[in-house]
Amino acid sequence: MNNKQNQLNNFFLNLSSKRKALAESYAYYAPKLAPRFNCFDFISPDELKLSKILKELLDPKGNHAQGDVFLKLFFTEINIPYPSFTNHIKVDLEVRTDQIDKKERQIDIVVNFDDHFGLAIENKPWAEDQIRQLGDYAKYMEARFQSWCLVYLPGTDRNPSESSATPEEIEDWKSKNQYQNINYSHNILAWLKACEAQCQADHVRHFLRDFIAYCESKFLGVRDMSETNLVKSVVLESSENVDMAFSVSQQIPAIREKLLDKFINDVETQFKEAFPGWNFKKDTGFSYDSSQYKKLIFSKPEWKNYSLAVGFEKNQCSDFAWGIYDSNKSSKLPEDKLNELNTSLKGFIDRTGSWPWYNKFPKDYSNWSINIEPWVAIQSGDMVKMVINNIKELAEKSEAIIDNAEGIVPQPVSGATVNQTAGSA
Repeated sequence: MNNKQNQLNNFFLNLSSKRKALAESYAYYAPKLAPRFNCFDFISPDELKLSKILKELLDPKGNHAQGDVFLKLFFTEINIPYPSFTNHIKVDLEVRTDQIDKKERQIDIVVNFDDHFGLAIENKPWAEDQIRQLGDYAKYMEARFQSWCLVYLPGTDRNPSESSATPEEIEDWKSKNQYQNINYSHNILAWLKACEAQCQADHVRHFLRDFIAYCESKFLGVRDMSETNLVKSVVLESSENVDMAFSVSQQIPAIREKLLDKFINDVETQFKEAFPGWNFKKDTGFSYDSSQYKKLIFSKPEWKNYSLAVGFEKNQCSDFAWGIYDSNKSSKLPEDKLNELNTSLKGFIDRTGSWPWYNKFPKDYSNWSINIEPWVAIQSGDMVKMVINNIKELAEKSEAIIDNAEGIVPQPVSGATVNQTAGSA
């Protein structure tokens, strides 16, 4: 074993030992401090709830009772001069674009400074852009205010789609200081920490800390700040540790690809054992950075239009789901049968897309770009078991439905069709 290998082994042994000590320390202090308790674990905010939280914090008349301190800090974070028109500041949710042709549009948050200056926030933590969305919002702000700024707020660093606003439009807004692209993973976290530092009310500070921890977990993948700080401290103990950490980090992309290949191969192997006679197919170009709309497809040879599938909605292996896939986007599956699937499997019906029925994997296993759990589960084999068991359960409940839609005589999936050892694969 060469010197580099020894250093790497010692680095991981040292880190592992200190993580064990941290776990023991946590067990001792947890009953008094409860450091991992977070109210947001129970709230599970969606986009609208996040907008409501941001609106409440930005509102000078909000129940936080801190006046316009948080609002001023937000303007500092987005690098926009704070308006001088501050006699009547109004913060509204879901503002209808009633001054343009497309009156049905709704802007998530609008901060109105005496009808002179308007700040519009398009909150996009997870959802995709709609066609001409930002373009229509800009038209409304232009018609409504003497001066304005449109803030695009995704979960992580990304630009809006060109269907929402063209690059030329965005550059024009930027040249007039009318557009800012920020995100939760950097700007909102920085703003919340600044708010916490200047907040005078203890229970509001506690709320801000929980919200910060939620955003770190949701948008940065930080599971435990104590462990994060521990890793940083170990890395910074010596120049050798810094070297080891960067050596490991440089291999993360290759490790992801290796684990993704292992996952796909293991799914194929175990699926063929559990479903003899069925077909398995994977979409071409399946990689971590090119996973958007990529699927693993499971089907009976007789099925021409439908299949069972697991796949990602976005790149970097994000939004992992499983369900029934319709290659023609013209689902003829009976509504009552889909409702029965919802009752038994608690999923979602979508008549407009390629997935007439689908279900999301648990939150820790849905977004592979920020969560460690999927990669660990791939290495241990638990992720493959989860996929095969979900597909097995879906097959048992949907095979007859799909057979009928395909115009063939249904064959029972249990017994002759599906190997009964699938549940223990």
